[in-house]
Amino acid sequence: MKMKWLNLVLCSAALLLAVSCSAKQATTSTKELELPAANLSALVVNNSNGQIEIIGKKDVDKIQANVVINGSNMDKLKLNLENKDGVAILDAFFEGQFLATGPQSVDIKLTLPERMKLEIKHPHKDGNITVSNLSSDVSIDNVNGNLNLSAIGGPIQVKNRDGEIAIRDVSSDVNIENINGHLKVENVGGSANIELGDGSLDIDRVTKDVIIIQSGSGKVTIGEVKGKVTQSKK
Repeated sequence: MKMKWLNLVLCSAALLLAVSCSAKQATTSTKELELPAANLSALVVNNSNGQIEIIGKKDVDKIQANVVINGSNMDKLKLNLENKDGVAILDAFFEGQFLATGPQSVDIKLTLPERMKLEIKHPHKDGNITVSNLSSDVSIDNVNGNLNLSAIGGPIQVKNRDGEIAIRDVSSDVNIENINGHLKVENVGGSANIELGDGSLDIDRVTKDVIIIQSGSGKVTIGEVKGKVTQSKK
């Protein structure tokens, strides 16, 4: 049994040494991507690690992305913005990061027509996300990082594991699953449906009903709600 463990340790050490020896020096580069938006209804962003900033604008007819790439395995980078059946797909991530050494991130600053729906997935594992000035739906699947959403006209759907969330000035419904971190929601024109884990909640100025399902013991502060408030434990 001891020999088996010794062989396992030696093999693991050899693997780590090989990865370390073959590691390339990290570099930083910038790319500009564009896509005409006339026939597009939505944008899907596939990004694993990196900061994301998205701003909707009224008088634009294209999607523009400024991308900052930081990593050592550039041959593993997947970076592409294309039209797939009327939906814009932005792939901006490094593939096969399990044995990657050093930082591997893709930061995105993006503008698009405010009418377009937005979905951020892959899921997004690390980095802050800011979204503002969109008149349609927003959907975000996030693992780690702070979220800041403001001036959103359509419904919001958020799944979040770790990080602070701030959502304000939303014209429609808000649906949030938040496991850990403080959640602040204010000035919602629709309803709010919120599932809390160990995080806390501060909610104020909601036009319709509020439903809060809580599995942890974080503090919940409820301000002005014009509809019905329902709270329950999971």
